[in-house]
Amino acid sequence: MSRSTPGTQQENRQPQATRLPHTFRSLRHPNYRVLLAAQVLTSSAMGMEQVARGWLVYSLTGSALLLGLVQATRMIPLLFLGAFSGVAADRFNRQFQLMAAQLANAALNIVLAGLILTGTVETWHIFLTGFLGGCAITFQMPARQSLIPSTVNREDLINAVAINSGVNNMTRTLGPSMAGLLIAGTGTAGAYLFQAGLLVVASVWTLQLKFPQMLHDAPGKAKESMWSSLVDGLRYVRNHPVILNVLVLGLIPIILAQPYQALVPIFAGDIFDIGPAGLGLLMSAPGVGAVIGALLVARQDDSSRNAHLFLGGIIGFGGGIVVFALSPWVSLALIALFFVGITSTSYRAVNQTMLQAHTENAYLGRVMSLYLLDRGFSPLGAALAGVLAAAFDVRIALTIMGGLTVAVAILAAFRGLSLNAPPETESVPAR
Repeated sequence: MSRSTPGTQQENRQPQATRLPHTFRSLRHPNYRVLLAAQVLTSSAMGMEQVARGWLVYSLTGSALLLGLVQATRMIPLLFLGAFSGVAADRFNRQFQLMAAQLANAALNIVLAGLILTGTVETWHIFLTGFLGGCAITFQMPARQSLIPSTVNREDLINAVAINSGVNNMTRTLGPSMAGLLIAGTGTAGAYLFQAGLLVVASVWTLQLKFPQMLHDAPGKAKESMWSSLVDGLRYVRNHPVILNVLVLGLIPIILAQPYQALVPIFAGDIFDIGPAGLGLLMSAPGVGAVIGALLVARQDDSSRNAHLFLGGIIGFGGGIVVFALSPWVSLALIALFFVGITSTSYRAVNQTMLQAHTENAYLGRVMSLYLLDRGFSPLGAALAGVLAAAFDVRIALTIMGGLTVAVAILAAFRGLSLNAPPETESVPAR
């Protein structure tokens, strides 16, 4: 079992002269500040890329079908390679894996920009680079997430995860806005070159992370096949009820509740009749709430409350969607979506913290890759939402999905599902 080495806690601490508000206490750790700064650039580039790729394929083809397919192409690698990306993070150097993934995406952006500038870009170029970029992102995410516990002390872990979540939500809004301005001012090629620059700088900053040299947690582990390592990781999750329960419960709202976003345009157009401007407000409300939710979680100190925050967040998330679905007024719908943003970010931040706190360092990459698979399952939830909306009224569809989310969380609470067992290991520096 992995343990932290002597001096680890001190190496991660910022000198006492540095004073920060309690909500941002994890920023006193130098490694975490560097990792977070790189995350800001990487997340911004990803948000920009989604807009630029969609604009490019639609301007070339005018096809709504291809517009949807090109975005789905980036998610395919997550389903097929997601678990193996976690194996790689546990077998090799996570810092190097993160840098390599970022630089690979930067290179793809430069190639696509070159094709655009030379007038030779074709639709298949957009799909191929999108698929390869999705592969790079698939290996990037578990490497980054499994590095977070190694950059802070255990008592600051929930704060670090919450701030990281808040940054992701802000850049998810700012990135697309920046892409729109760049495309308008410099063209799509300029937007792609700017994204590449962000990723290169993020990689340079990632290189600045300083970790003590660590031996492999399990000697000879790297000699195992990738498949054996994957099976070992799945066995580890199965044998640790807390980790298994947190993973499964965290997936339920993604399938049952998160697809509400796909149905919001129906409320804006057919139910409230508020047009595109109103749709923008409805879509922005959860984002604002998400940032506030991240800050609220960042203030938490007592990890013994994590299970209550986790289940409470899921119940609030599902309940907020029910209120939104049944709301007769736009004002109430906006308040409900604002609350949805707060609770969704809260439960996900606590979900990730619980997984990282209860997982041995040797298995952290594999566990986080399983956690991140929820993004690959999101299309399943969107399909379910569409089927229910077609079979019933859209209000009824969202009420059913939100209600089921609440019911699952309440059932878990009444059954006394194991969610808060004592941690088995301390966080240790990444290899």
